[in-house]
Amino acid sequence: MKEVPPHAVADSAYTGAAPVHTNTDSACTGAAPVHTNTDSVHISVYQQTIPESSWMHNDVNAIIEDKTGKLWFGTRGYACVYDGKTFTTITNKDGKPFANVRSIIKDKKGNIWLGGNDGLWRYDGHTYTNFTRNFVGYIYEDRKGNIWTSSQRDNSQGWALSRYDEQSLSDKKPTVTEITNKPMIFGILEANDGNIWFGSFDGVHRYDGKTITDFK
Repeated sequence: MKEVPPHAVADSAYTGAAPVHTNTDSACTGAAPVHTNTDSVHISVYQQTIPESSWMHNDVNAIIEDKTGKLWFGTRGYACVYDGKTFTTITNKDGKPFANVRSIIKDKKGNIWLGGNDGLWRYDGHTYTNFTRNFVGYIYEDRKGNIWTSSQRDNSQGWALSRYDEQSLSDKKPTVTEITNKPMIFGILEANDGNIWFGSFDGVHRYDGKTITDFK
């Protein structure tokens, strides 16, 4: 992987800010952009094939190790798996690469979950299963095996904190509960007492199973 410049906080997958183009540069193939609070990679970039030489494949968002020892990398370009010798681009059941993967986790059963531009996907070692096509920014598994996500809402108006019920994850239509919505939702964590904490543009919040308390 080649060196790329340091990055800023926001991403256009969240903000929708368009890239600043020049005659010799493009969002995919040119030099990595100088990032600002409104990142220069427009979400429309992912509607076309990203060149193999693009800097975006070196912009790593997430890394996990699976139960076989392979490393999974989520990047601004395409997600890939490293077996100790070769980097292989990951493709879903339709043969499409996973683009702009923001979060990858391994759950208690060893399944791999990916979240990003292509939505929320689970890989059980044989099959990729899609749970939503909405952009997913963060994935978290609690002690009960429920999967929590931050994702764009169906109407693209803000982001939702959602819980996928563990008991229904094998169903064709799992039980999904939208806990709340915010302009943006970042990290998610279950505390020792079982409360769920999450961050947003307007501070940190605690969900006790019934009520959300704001800490600003």
